[in-house]
Amino acid sequence: MTREELINTYIMEQKNLNESSLNEYLKHINDLFDYTNKNPLDITRDDILNYLEVHKDLSSSTKHLFLSAINGFYKSLNIRNITDKCPSYGIKLPKVKNKMKIPLTSNEVHYILNYCKNKRDYAFWTLMFSTGMRISEAIGLTLEQYYSRSEENVIIIEGKGNKERFICLNDNVINAIEDYLKIRKDSNYNNLFISNGGKPLSRSCCSENLKTIARRTGRFNDYRIKTLCNHLTRTTYATSLINNNVPLDNIQDILGHESISTTRIYAKRNTKSIVDTMKNFSI
Repeated sequence: MTREELINTYIMEQKNLNESSLNEYLKHINDLFDYTNKNPLDITRDDILNYLEVHKDLSSSTKHLFLSAINGFYKSLNIRNITDKCPSYGIKLPKVKNKMKIPLTSNEVHYILNYCKNKRDYAFWTLMFSTGMRISEAIGLTLEQYYSRSEENVIIIEGKGNKERFICLNDNVINAIEDYLKIRKDSNYNNLFISNGGKPLSRSCCSENLKTIARRTGRFNDYRIKTLCNHLTRTTYATSLINNNVPLDNIQDILGHESISTTRIYAKRNTKSIVDTMKNFSI
């Protein structure tokens, strides 16, 4: 079987992956295939180890994702009885170091929004900071979904694991999106937010855009800018909710978490209030 046929076989087995995650896995799978320049059925364990050695500067999380993608690819071929081998079998998945993400303060959020370069960026980041949407959910949002929202501005979206949940857009988000739609370029894509080239936004471009805006404000030091990422908007939103005494189970529903323990990780108490308590409390 050709490389393309094998990849299509893999895709048909990935019924529980959303489009964004599938594309991420396919990127890693194709990177390996391009590196080895072999038919996937001829790739060996040494090929994978050599790839990891050449790309040793990759983060532990990226290596983990790469090996997960390769394992999943060969598992799908095993299920279809195309091959009984899995060259990545036994290669230890690196431990992912989860660095503590410090949520943005209210002032930092205002700086970001005030220094957006155009109406699209302002609408996009207002949506992110006001709903706690995952980046995949936001860049996948369609014009139809937006225009078919309910009278209360509720939109049904497909969340993680292809599970439906809803988000509610407040007036600030609606006003920002309406301003953006007046200047949105025509595109063959149905995504609400599109790039200057008329294509859907990508995760990496959104992340770089956030860092660029932060630099433009002149309010963030270099280290803080490095910590900024798409997901931090979700953590910031959850933290804002918990600091305004929204019940944790409500936050769980809003964020679309299966487990409330996950919500506890996202929703962090205001750091200043914790420090003040520790300073002023003595036994």
